[in-house]
Amino acid sequence: KGLEYQLQITALQKKIKKLEKELGKREKTIEQLNLKLKSDKPAKVKKGKSKKRTPNPLFRGSTKRVGVTQRKAWQRHGYLRDRYEFHLTNSQDKAVARTLADQDLRARYGEDAGYTELELEQILS
Repeated sequence: KGLEYQLQITALQKKIKKLEKELGKREKTIEQLNLKLKSDKPAKVKKGKSKKRTPNPLFRGSTKRVGVTQRKAWQRHGYLRDRYEFHLTNSQDKAVARTLADQDLRARYGEDAGYTELELEQILS
């Protein structure tokens, strides 16, 4: 058993050296990136006409293209509409069907995908 433990210790020591080497490479990379970040100068602003664009609310906070965002919104809207109609066919009142459809939407797409009661009334009227 003593030889077996010695082999395990040797293997672990080799693994530690390998990880330390990898960590050193990563630290060098981080250091180089920080130096590059500090050395990059902001672009010069030309005087004259400004080409400011109004931000698109569908694109705000997202690196995705607008088409992808719109497609996802339509998918969620379609799912909400389908669930609303499903609950209506199961003899639910309209207000209850809207609430249940919203709960289904939140369960499937996450809590941030839901709507307020007023929005639901406007969407599903």
